[in-house]
Amino acid sequence: MLKLRSLKSSHLADMSWALVGLLGPSVLQLVYTVVAARTLNPHDFGYLAICVSVGTIMMSLAGLGSGGLLLRDVARAPEAAARYFGHTIAWTLVTAPVFIPISVAIMIWIAPSGLPAWLALAVAVSELVAWRIVINCQQVFFGFGAQFRAAVPGLLIAVARLAAACFVLFSGHTDLATFATAYLLSTVTAMVIAILFTLSIIGRPTFHLFPFNHLGGLSFSLTWLNTAIQNESDKLILAFFSTPADVGVYNAAIRLMDGAFAPARALKQTMQAKLYRAGATGSAAVLDVMLKVIPAIVLYGLFAWAAIYFLTPLAVYAFGKEYSALARILPALGALPLIRTLADFGSDMALAADRAVFQTVVQLGASVFRAGVSLVLIGAFQINGAVASALLSTFVIGAIYWAVAIRSATPASQARSV
Repeated sequence: MLKLRSLKSSHLADMSWALVGLLGPSVLQLVYTVVAARTLNPHDFGYLAICVSVGTIMMSLAGLGSGGLLLRDVARAPEAAARYFGHTIAWTLVTAPVFIPISVAIMIWIAPSGLPAWLALAVAVSELVAWRIVINCQQVFFGFGAQFRAAVPGLLIAVARLAAACFVLFSGHTDLATFATAYLLSTVTAMVIAILFTLSIIGRPTFHLFPFNHLGGLSFSLTWLNTAIQNESDKLILAFFSTPADVGVYNAAIRLMDGAFAPARALKQTMQAKLYRAGATGSAAVLDVMLKVIPAIVLYGLFAWAAIYFLTPLAVYAFGKEYSALARILPALGALPLIRTLADFGSDMALAADRAVFQTVVQLGASVFRAGVSLVLIGAFQINGAVASALLSTFVIGAIYWAVAIRSATPASQARSV
């Protein structure tokens, strides 16, 4: 009994530190979003949202999924963390320069005329290089199960960007060029500190490119790409059918959903190392681990939805009267944290069970499905269509993952019972 109580206490402590690392940055990110929205006019804030959305999507490809392999490999062989970390950084630095010009070109193509090229370049470098490496630093500590240390890189970048936005606001130079410069410098500064912090724990890394698990890396990369599309693509499609100001409103709503998703993400990241270890024995073991947390996931998701519904007037007040459309879309969008959590956990089950081919096929199909649904719904209903697309697409992909996980695990479960 004492041992069981100790294990539960340890698990709760890990989740608490993961929550600090996720909820802390999420709260700071929300404050940053409010400051940025009030610093820039709605039109320019929409431009910023478009660039960040493209950068976030393309960041999924930087490193070709080596960051996911880093977490998995450190979880299974923590003594080799320095070698795995150097491998991931090398792949990030080699691939990011390929995707940066592509990202800038996409930003300029999607945004209405007048998007500053410097804003596009600054955001692309920040996301594909600096932010990607900060996430890699977090992956090392998540692999260790060291939730407290994993919180540090995320807090660093959140504090740095908030400080940069406040500096621009109080300097009086509220143009996009100044904001883009501050955004880039703050992200790079956070990256440097995060690297130094990580190396102080794991030691000197070994930089190398090969051998590389291309199929496994692709599976991770496509999983992140799908998640990024779930969160960001609607804003880009909305830019085609509406105004940058509407994009800014929808961006504010999505950032609120990110904050509401933080506790579920904390639980997810706390369990990732355990899932990967369970995956070494088969998909049934992965499902058994996951089913234990489903009641907590559902209860929290319903609670978050109710909280978003009742706090919607406060959100409108915080962002200002230019964001009054939040009152119309937040009550429905409040279901997204629950649906997204179930979909993300389903995706993690496939990765933990080493079902790389299945994961790749599903992610490709999900991306195509999301794009098609978004084009139809947003083209017809603009910002309301973006909300409907987010909910419907996330629900469908989650249902596929869970159906396959349950079906593939059932024979093994029956064999155990016999």
